[in-house]
Amino acid sequence: MKTKIAVLLASDQNYDYMLANAIIGLKRYNYDLITNIIIMHDSIDLQTREKISSIWSEKIIFKNYDYAEFLKDIGEENLYLIENLPNRRSHLLYAKYYMFDLIKEYDYVIWLDSDTIVNKSLETLILNTKELAGAFWHVQRITEYFCHYEKKEKLDKQCFMLGGGVIVVNKSILLKTKANDLLKESFCHLILYLQMRWQKKIDLKTWDSFPGTDEMITGILAYKYDLICQDITGLANTLPGKSENSCVTHFVINYKAKNPIFLASYQEWLVNYKIWIHLYKGEDKLQPDIKTNIPLYSSSKFYVFLYNLECFSHIYTHLSFLFSNELKSFGLYIKSIHSLPFVDIHSYCFKDKVFFRLILPGCVRELLYMQLVFKDEDLFQSLSNKIMQEIKDSFILNKNEILLKRVAQLRRPAHSLDGYTMDFSSITKEFGFNIFVNADLRAKEICLQIKNFLETSLKKLNFQTYENILESKIQNFKQEEKSLKFKKQELKISNLEQELISKRLQNQLLAKKMGKKLEFFTPQINFIQYESATTRIHNHLAYKLGSALVICSQSFFSYMQIPFVLSYIKAQHIFATQAYQKTIEANKKFKLPPLETYPDYKEALKLKEQLPYKLGEAFIKAYNNRWGGGIVKFFFIDMPKIKKEFKDE
Repeated sequence: MKTKIAVLLASDQNYDYMLANAIIGLKRYNYDLITNIIIMHDSIDLQTREKISSIWSEKIIFKNYDYAEFLKDIGEENLYLIENLPNRRSHLLYAKYYMFDLIKEYDYVIWLDSDTIVNKSLETLILNTKELAGAFWHVQRITEYFCHYEKKEKLDKQCFMLGGGVIVVNKSILLKTKANDLLKESFCHLILYLQMRWQKKIDLKTWDSFPGTDEMITGILAYKYDLICQDITGLANTLPGKSENSCVTHFVINYKAKNPIFLASYQEWLVNYKIWIHLYKGEDKLQPDIKTNIPLYSSSKFYVFLYNLECFSHIYTHLSFLFSNELKSFGLYIKSIHSLPFVDIHSYCFKDKVFFRLILPGCVRELLYMQLVFKDEDLFQSLSNKIMQEIKDSFILNKNEILLKRVAQLRRPAHSLDGYTMDFSSITKEFGFNIFVNADLRAKEICLQIKNFLETSLKKLNFQTYENILESKIQNFKQEEKSLKFKKQELKISNLEQELISKRLQNQLLAKKMGKKLEFFTPQINFIQYESATTRIHNHLAYKLGSALVICSQSFFSYMQIPFVLSYIKAQHIFATQAYQKTIEANKKFKLPPLETYPDYKEALKLKEQLPYKLGEAFIKAYNNRWGGGIVKFFFIDMPKIKKEFKDE
């Protein structure tokens, strides 16, 4: 007599497409093995059930298991236990207990979660099961359960817990369980376990949680009746990352089948899905819910990405060695990897004014490109011709000009970079690179040329050239920023200071002649106040020092001037402070009002939270501890840390 094998599944209308997918996989690989497929369903409409039945009409049996049916099993008086579960899920999870009822009619019953993909025959898995088989999992729940009700500190024998994605039951268990109703007993154990946890609860959020609550019942029965449990880890119910030899993969991943990473990795599931949609007229529900950095939304884009990545894998080691050794002084780093085919190489020296772009091929007919991209048009105009004279076979790619301008127009539509342009001008060089023909040897040759491209460009982009252009732009900006109002104010204050010094000297001479103080002779000068709190903050020593540190740290040569610049700023600040103190000692009218009185006080406070002010404060603190290593610590630890914090924000 032929062995009778039943497959038990459960689903609602929302997961109908995953249910159909599992059945299509079962039919493709187990056509002559399976006797029946029993589907416990909740509210799957008749039309959808008919479509699913048409996949394998002679095998499929639908059984209603809505919430009302579940209440009969759990009992309304125990419903609070289920409905108060943290992270509560569908009642259909408990439909797996019906395998203990079906085993009376079949030789074997296998439970499958609907979020599984069947990609091999299940024959060996099923027929090798002696009594129970599943992927072994944590046994804490089972241990706690029996120790509590049997009032023991530890169990007398080993217990097992079988993960719920795939469980196989052999009819032979009935020899040990005798006439007991295992279906009813499963729900009784579930209720007793939850009642125990409810009594021990501290709060509703943590008293018990999935996963595992529904799955432990098989382990409880196995312990009670001393059933043989076999571990199928690696053979079935495997997670996607460990499924090489698995006949059933359980896609435990956020968003399930709608996750682009799963879809791109498990094309066989996608094939089953296409069969469901096109052959059996199922409703298309597969709209990915999440975005990924890696382009996984179509097979073609994923193919190109993998080709790019394979190409880059041959080059990356050589580039890393270059960056950390021969070109170390330029501070080169790769900005991102998920933006393939573009590998953008930046330099700490030039910030974002220029960068290098490596463009990887997307197939054997495409070229590899190396570009020096100028975001600063002045720099491009002054240096592009000089650099091109030393880089053979390079060409100019102007702003908004297509990269494939040297590729025959007939071939462009088939190219993965068809229509690609940039918002900036660049110097570009192209290389032929087939990753399947002497790839490592060819990669070394290309990397030597890339090294030459980088070295030549970086030498021409020397610090002094960049420094001159940057300094010129800074000065122009400062000139534009200074309004006539500030210039007039500075002039008036300067004149007042000179007049005040002169009057004070005259008063001192007169007082000396008269032998007494003549305070009423103090000149009556109307002090021109600072017109904003922002200007006052700009005049703080911390802000002035921090601003100098920001500007001077943008190039090597400016960096070397930092000690002299900071010393000069400090001296000027001390002189101005002393002059102010002497002035207000002579006449209190010149004392500046509190910052709080200015209308832009709140805006001014924001300056104290900006990078220049924070750097200045840290430097002053370090300077006060200069004999204890404060200055060294500032430049090598504090300053990079502060800059990184602001960069991350």
